[in-house]
Amino acid sequence: NLRLLAPLAGHWYFTPIESDRPSHTPENLANMAKDAGSTAPYTGAENSKKAVKLALAGDLPVLAAGSLYLVGEVLREYAPETVFDL
Repeated sequence: NLRLLAPLAGHWYFTPIESDRPSHTPENLANMAKDAGSTAPYTGAENSKKAVKLALAGDLPVLAAGSLYLVGEVLREYAPETVFDL
Protein backbone atom coordinates (compact mmCIF):
# COMPACT_ATOMS: atom_id res chain seq x y z
CA ASN A 1 0.00 0.00 0.00
CA LEU A 2 1.51 3.31 -1.10
CA ARG A 3 0.04 5.15 1.89
CA LEU A 4 2.23 3.04 4.19
CA LEU A 5 5.38 3.54 2.10
CA ALA A 6 4.84 7.21 1.18
CA PRO A 7 6.27 8.74 4.38
CA LEU A 8 9.29 6.40 4.27
CA ALA A 9 10.39 6.94 0.68
CA GLY A 10 13.37 9.18 0.02
CA HIS A 11 13.16 8.58 -3.73
CA TRP A 12 10.93 6.46 -5.95
CA TYR A 13 12.08 4.44 -8.98
CA PHE A 14 9.06 3.43 -11.02
CA THR A 15 8.99 0.99 -13.91
CA PRO A 16 6.43 -1.02 -15.85
CA ILE A 17 6.59 -4.81 -15.61
CA GLU A 18 7.70 -6.95 -18.53
CA SER A 19 4.42 -8.57 -19.44
CA ASP A 20 1.78 -8.76 -22.13
CA ARG A 21 -0.65 -7.59 -19.47
CA PRO A 22 -1.34 -3.88 -19.05
CA SER A 23 1.00 -2.12 -16.65
CA HIS A 24 1.08 1.29 -15.01
CA THR A 25 3.48 3.83 -16.48
CA PRO A 26 6.12 5.42 -14.23
CA GLU A 27 4.22 8.71 -14.48
CA ASN A 28 0.97 7.07 -13.39
CA LEU A 29 2.73 5.40 -10.45
CA ALA A 30 4.29 8.74 -9.46
CA ASN A 31 0.85 10.34 -9.41
CA MET A 32 -0.44 7.49 -7.26
CA ALA A 33 2.44 8.03 -4.80
CA LYS A 34 1.73 11.76 -4.70
CA ASP A 35 -1.97 11.06 -4.08
CA ALA A 36 -0.89 8.78 -1.21
CA GLY A 37 0.93 11.70 0.40
CA SER A 38 4.48 11.24 -0.86
CA THR A 39 6.64 14.27 -1.51
CA ALA A 40 9.69 12.24 -2.57
CA PRO A 41 11.05 12.74 -6.09
CA TYR A 42 10.83 9.93 -8.60
CA THR A 43 12.75 8.54 -11.53
CA GLY A 44 11.08 6.51 -14.26
CA ALA A 45 12.90 3.58 -15.84
CA GLU A 46 12.01 1.49 -18.88
CA ASN A 47 12.47 -1.83 -17.05
CA SER A 48 13.09 -3.25 -13.59
CA LYS A 49 16.78 -3.96 -14.24
CA LYS A 50 17.43 -0.29 -15.00
CA ALA A 51 15.28 0.88 -12.09
CA VAL A 52 17.21 -1.25 -9.59
CA LYS A 53 20.55 -0.21 -11.09
CA LEU A 54 19.61 3.45 -10.66
CA ALA A 55 18.36 2.86 -7.12
CA LEU A 56 21.50 0.99 -6.08
CA ALA A 57 23.66 3.86 -7.36
CA GLY A 58 22.14 6.10 -4.69
CA ASP A 59 22.93 6.20 -1.00
CA LEU A 60 19.52 5.17 0.34
CA PRO A 61 18.30 1.65 1.21
CA VAL A 62 16.43 -0.04 -1.65
CA LEU A 63 13.10 -1.85 -1.38
CA ALA A 64 11.57 -3.60 -4.39
CA ALA A 65 7.81 -3.43 -3.97
CA GLY A 66 4.83 -3.80 -6.21
CA SER A 67 3.29 -6.77 -7.90
CA LEU A 68 4.62 -10.30 -7.61
CA TYR A 69 5.54 -9.98 -11.30
CA LEU A 70 7.85 -7.06 -10.54
CA VAL A 71 9.42 -8.68 -7.48
CA GLY A 72 9.95 -11.85 -9.56
CA GLU A 73 11.81 -9.83 -12.21
CA VAL A 74 14.06 -8.31 -9.56
CA LEU A 75 14.73 -11.67 -7.88
CA ARG A 76 15.59 -13.32 -11.21
CA GLU A 77 18.16 -10.60 -11.88
CA TYR A 78 19.65 -10.03 -8.43
CA ALA A 79 19.00 -13.27 -6.52
CA PRO A 80 18.54 -16.05 -9.10
CA GLU A 81 19.20 -18.74 -6.49
CA THR A 82 15.85 -17.82 -4.88
CA VAL A 83 13.81 -18.36 -8.05
CA PHE A 84 12.48 -21.74 -9.05
CA ASP A 85 9.99 -23.07 -11.60
CA LEU A 86 6.92 -24.85 -10.35
